[in-house]
Amino acid sequence: MEKAFRDLLIVISRPRLRHRNLHPEKLSRLIILFAVIFFFEIVLAGILFSAIGLDESAHKLDGLMDQMSYLQIFFLAVIVAPIFEEFIFRYYLTKPYVLIYGVVLLAIALIFYGRSEDYISLSVAVFSVLLLTGILLFIIFNPGVYDKFVAFYRLQFAYVFYLSAVIFAFIHIFNFNAVMPWYYTPVLVLPQFIIGLFLAYVRIRNSIYHSILIHALNNSIPMLILLLAPENLIPQ
Repeated sequence: MEKAFRDLLIVISRPRLRHRNLHPEKLSRLIILFAVIFFFEIVLAGILFSAIGLDESAHKLDGLMDQMSYLQIFFLAVIVAPIFEEFIFRYYLTKPYVLIYGVVLLAIALIFYGRSEDYISLSVAVFSVLLLTGILLFIIFNPGVYDKFVAFYRLQFAYVFYLSAVIFAFIHIFNFNAVMPWYYTPVLVLPQFIIGLFLAYVRIRNSIYHSILIHALNNSIPMLILLLAPENLIPQ
């Protein structure tokens, strides 16, 4: 296990693009690493949340429990969320061309979000997607261009690695009700940033399927705690 911890620290401190078929870590060791990180994350979050006066009502889970059954929430949190979030936030880490497509599509989606009745905007969006697809195919099927892009991606990989964890963390600010000042955001999402770094490590060290599994395990723990809580919080 000492070697596994050392490897984790090396990868997180100096991220490099590595393929999953090169010395993948054993699942049992990944789970042990996760357990240690999860415990550290919970303790740190407890201290920081207490320091800023965050209470349980600040999390949207309370309101969600009034709208959905426990099984529905469990399915969304433990099955749906890990699959979607891992493919959105970490699948591209070992596939540079997916990053190009994903970033531009995300930008297009944000630009035209909520304007579905604006046919000019939709036409521009469709044209942009088609143009992007053509550029992407050109890069993929032109070895010289693609090799240069991959070389550049490898040089900048550390930034991509850390940015994936930052974006993953800050998107979870929507888990909270608007009851805290905006400058508390880094504190509120710090646990997600920590687990985001670990999931990125799992993704490049092993595979997207391992990161989905660890992500599901991470989400299942609070759900199981909620199930076993003495209070009758689960709607029938």
